[in-house]
Amino acid sequence: MIYSEMNYSNQDLRKQIFSEVDLSAACFRACNLRGAFFSDCDLSNTVFTGALLKGARFDGCNLKNATFEGAELNWTEISGESTLPEGIELRGPEWLRFVEGACLIGAPLKGAFIYKERLGGANLLGANLRYACLDQTDLSDANLTFADLRKCSAMDVSFNRATVVNADFRGANLFGADFMGCEIGGARWKGAVWSSTTKWEGGPPDDAIFIDSNVDLTEVNLSGVYLGGANLKHANLRKADLRKACLFRSDLSCANLEGARLEGARFDRETKFPDGYDPGARGAFDPGKSADQ
Repeated sequence: MIYSEMNYSNQDLRKQIFSEVDLSAACFRACNLRGAFFSDCDLSNTVFTGALLKGARFDGCNLKNATFEGAELNWTEISGESTLPEGIELRGPEWLRFVEGACLIGAPLKGAFIYKERLGGANLLGANLRYACLDQTDLSDANLTFADLRKCSAMDVSFNRATVVNADFRGANLFGADFMGCEIGGARWKGAVWSSTTKWEGGPPDDAIFIDSNVDLTEVNLSGVYLGGANLKHANLRKADLRKACLFRSDLSCANLEGARLEGARFDRETKFPDGYDPGARGAFDPGKSADQ
């Protein structure tokens, strides 16, 4: 089918399928093409200026001399069978490129493993980083406005001078994180875990949980919280809720665990429990040992 030189400007063509179509020199200026699929199409000299292309796919298409100026290219997939226009490099979905200054607006990174990456100055506005591992990543000067970081692990992360306005850190592990110089207005911290190594101008927020070796955490809700490497050696965890918490490498060797709930909590061979204490009998488990059996 031939639709060359057609003008689709400003149209809503979300999730449309274009298969074996001649769309050469067509105009999709400011068109909504989110989730659209172009298969074996001639898109040479086609105009995508300002188009919304989140989730769009180009498979086996001729994109020679196509124009993408100002287009939303994040999450756009261009297969290796496509002929690319000049200036566009095939590097996979744009949001997977963890580089300094990366544009990761709204990126779906739930549960992602982003370890020791350099993302200084990255734009993570509204990104979903829930349950993600960000340990030792550089996020200095990054924009995390409205980002979802609930129950993520952000140990030793540099948020130095970052903007975390209205970001959600509830239940996050912030051991050793650096928040010096941050804009923090409206950020949510309930249940986030802090330690003496967390850098902050002043004390931790009132609804955060401060962790150290002698802390009193009687009846505190730590369910689902990542406590990897936590020093809880002499902590009072009487009747604390540790269900589904991650206790990898944690030191609870002299802790008071009377009445604590551990159903679904995870530990490993480096986790230290009091002598004679059987975490398995309380519903906790070692994933490594389970995999070996």
